[in-house]
Amino acid sequence: SLNLQLEPGLVVMGRVEDVAHRPLTNATVSVMLWAGSSAPQFDIKRTRTNAPGRFEFIALPAGRKYTLRASAKSYGTANQEIQQDVDTSRVELPPFVLKVADRTLAGEVVNSEEKPAVRASVTAYGDGKPIEQAHTDDKGRFRFDAICEGPVQISARLAQSYGNARAEAGDTNVVIHLGMNQSSSFGEPPKRISLKG
Repeated sequence: SLNLQLEPGLVVMGRVEDVAHRPLTNATVSVMLWAGSSAPQFDIKRTRTNAPGRFEFIALPAGRKYTLRASAKSYGTANQEIQQDVDTSRVELPPFVLKVADRTLAGEVVNSEEKPAVRASVTAYGDGKPIEQAHTDDKGRFRFDAICEGPVQISARLAQSYGNARAEAGDTNVVIHLGMNQSSSFGEPPKRISLKG
């Protein structure tokens, strides 16, 4: 036989809005459960905001650590955390504020010989920005058309070559230089000096 005991669940509520405090309807809010201390591991629930831009999750297990992420089409993202030691059964979060993704980011990827890197994988990411991915064309060029304002980290990879750069949303002349990615080499491990005693 198996006995199950139910306990009161945690209710989490909040609102999603833009930088002008206007509610964002039909935004997606997801709840991720932490398993350990490094990062959220499980996307356990999702919902969409209603007409006033509000959302609600009910019956979440109490005494856990969660990360909530809000996103919307043509906007960036925003995260908030709920700690394990919350001492109430109802949590009203501060508003999630999403920036509009209306900037362009473009440039080129070149190899160690300063020649275009064709079909290189390019990733753009940053605080409050969704991860965007693209590939360079036959001239080594890449372009993102829905980036939020602010600093952006860009990385590029082609085979075992890797490079990265920092830019500002709106930059259209970013150049990423590829070099050998040392962490991907498969040579012999470096020799280490033995420690006596």
